[in-house]
Amino acid sequence: MRILVGLDGSTASRIATDFVAGRSWPAGTRIRLLCAVEPHVDWTGLAPVANDTTEADRALLSDVLDERAEALRSPSHVVESFLENGRAADLLMAHAGEWMADLIVVGNRGLGAAASAILGSVSAHLVDNAPCPVLVARSPSITRVLLATDGTESSRSIPRILAAWGQAFRGVAVEVLSVAAEEDLPSRGLPGEPSEEVAEYELHRQIAEE
Repeated sequence: MRILVGLDGSTASRIATDFVAGRSWPAGTRIRLLCAVEPHVDWTGLAPVANDTTEADRALLSDVLDERAEALRSPSHVVESFLENGRAADLLMAHAGEWMADLIVVGNRGLGAAASAILGSVSAHLVDNAPCPVLVARSPSITRVLLATDGTESSRSIPRILAAWGQAFRGVAVEVLSVAAEEDLPSRGLPGEPSEEVAEYELHRQIAEE
């Protein structure tokens, strides 16, 4: 299995690596840590960027990579680190595709609405566009899973994907949910044959059961 983890030195990215470290992945799993040194942008156009800012960032992120890689090392895992210049979302997408990652794990930075509108959300971009599953870690541990399904091929593949991840999610309680539109909820007290609403509701119940 190949797991790509995005780091930026924040508490959120530490939570992401702690999450990966706390799960039992299949033997031989390869974990790739990627730090992006993003260009500094002054949105006001008034403040010049110091020449040594990028080098200072690289030095700081290099230390973060070393520390996080050491925390993830295990006899059953191979850990490798990359420190590259560029936008985090673009670099993660590129590595995921070229390396054929099975899973991307990132933290939730919790940017405000204004900052997200300007900078973009790395996690949102990955969830929408990545070539593999994306896990946005908001906590270093997990005890319950809500699995949303609608009967499509992608949702039907979720149990198979989780099973391929070995013991990573064994023992975690799972609730499965399939949602019928509000107007499709079963009618009450209607005589005769089941209505279309009842049939639709029953379909989603069967999807969830499956």
